[in-house]
Formats: sequence, structure tokens, C-alpha cells
Amino acid sequence: MTDPSSPAITAVDVGKSFGDNDVLDGPDLAVEHAPAIHVQGLEKSYKELEVLRGVDFDVARGSIFALLGSNGAGKTTVVKILSTLLKADAGTVSVNGFDVAAKPDAVRQSISLTGQFAAVDEILTGRENLIMIARLRHLAQPRQVADERGIAVFLQQQHGVKRRHAGDCTQ
Repeated sequence: MTDPSSPAITAVDVGKSFGDNDVLDGPDLAVEHAPAIHVQGLEKSYKELEVLRGVDFDVARGSIFALLGSNGAGKTTVVKILSTLLKADAGTVSVNGFDVAAKPDAVRQSISLTGQFAAVDEILTGRENLIMIARLRHLAQPRQVADERGIAVFLQQQHGVKRRHAGDCTQ
């Protein structure tokens, strides 16, 4: 069931790289080959209403994943659990090798999350929103990152995604 007062979630950026000065109690090297997101047996209920019942999926590192479903199907609930904004009732959920229940701070440090409707969307242009996100992530030269070339370089550096031509992104 969707909470009408809560904005829809549109994107989760997993696999963020950390600099030499970043301190994060991270997963071991074996996790580098594990999925970026692992969900097994996920369950969530609101009182008597079962919203998620045995949800299972993996998202490979460097891939693009779409979570689709009708209104009230539980998409926002899944994203809120993945981003540690909501606790699951049952199941195993990990993001970038971190268990969302056991290491929520590490999960939050390793992802970026944006809503479908942000209060500044109507005020800022798309480029200005990208500059703002780049600044929030403490990236060098946020204006350059906002340019198409900057975005392609950012995606390649952060996620191993290379742009071949318009609309075709591969690892």
C-alpha cells in the first residue's frame, strides 16, 4: 500500500566509490563479486495488510534495474527498506554487501537516493539538479559533472559504465 504523503522513489545509485580518506567498515573482497543488491524472502506488513510477501531478487553490479508494478504493489516499500528508511518484518536484504538491518549507516554511505518529485524540481533545471546532486556527493567540479561529457565520465569512474553512443550504456 502506498502512502500518498510520501513521494515516489525513482532511483537508487548503488556501487558508489569511496576515496582514500573515506572511512567505512566495508565488506570483504568476496563481496565485490556479489550482487549490488540482494533481496531474499522480504516481508513487510502494515497492521493486518501484507504489503510484501516473500520478495526475492538480485541486482548485478553495474547493471540498470527497474522495479515495476501497479500502484500499491509495494515498490516504494521495497525502496524504503533498501535505503534503510523502513525496517523489514522478515527476510535478508543487503546493499553493496552491507546488511540493511545490521549496518544501516554503511548502506546509507554507499548509495544515493532521489525522489520522483522533489520540492526543487519545478524551480531548478535538470542541469541545476545534477549540479546540486554532484555538490551533495562532494564531487570535484560539479558543473562539469552536470555536462553530458561529465556525466559519462562520472558514470565510468563511479560505476564502470561506458557510453558508446546515445542511449547505449554498457559495462
